[in-house]
Amino acid sequence: MAKYGKYTGNQLEDFLNKIGGEAVIDQMLSGKDLVVVEWPSLQRPPITAEQAMPAPFQFKSARTIKLGLHKTPAEYRKALKAAKVDVGVYAGQILDKITIAKEVIEVDISKSFTVADLGYTTSTTRYDVIKKRIVECGGELCPNEVGPADRLQNLDQPKEDWYRTAMEPLSDSDDVLGVFHLEHHGDGLHLRSYDGDDGALCNPYGRFVCVVPRKK
Repeated sequence: MAKYGKYTGNQLEDFLNKIGGEAVIDQMLSGKDLVVVEWPSLQRPPITAEQAMPAPFQFKSARTIKLGLHKTPAEYRKALKAAKVDVGVYAGQILDKITIAKEVIEVDISKSFTVADLGYTTSTTRYDVIKKRIVECGGELCPNEVGPADRLQNLDQPKEDWYRTAMEPLSDSDDVLGVFHLEHHGDGLHLRSYDGDDGALCNPYGRFVCVVPRKK
């Protein structure tokens, strides 16, 4: 045993037990081909990022809003101005490109949730990954009309609260993709635009809302 002198008897015994114990030793001494029936540390594949994710986040409805109440972006602008909502320059540019529901419909908007709630707790996460995870967890991306419609129908947003509309982005005049960002600071209510490119990185504390599908 001098060749393996740096190992203790207990370590060698533990190793032999892991590869099958006396049955494997007998098989080796008999001259037969060695077949390792079970060695968990070798047989188990590495855990993928998807397998390591927690159970899907459960979206909860915060409010029901109506789409199609205003028929054009210009009507939305007029209503936002009347509600004393500050519309950012780039938010105004993507507002001009929204698709408005032809009839008045209702959608349920989730309570705001963080990127960490979706399971990405340790580093920044790409926006395309966030969109995919929302759908995996049972939510839906918002129609882009939700941004201004939600702004007008959530005038009681608490101070210092903010969130982004999880949606497919729209391009501004510089061809920069953006999503709507709703906030209430000390100076009032705002409708902004935030980077919506697929590769845009979001911190774990980044907040979003999505559509909560109604059960059929």
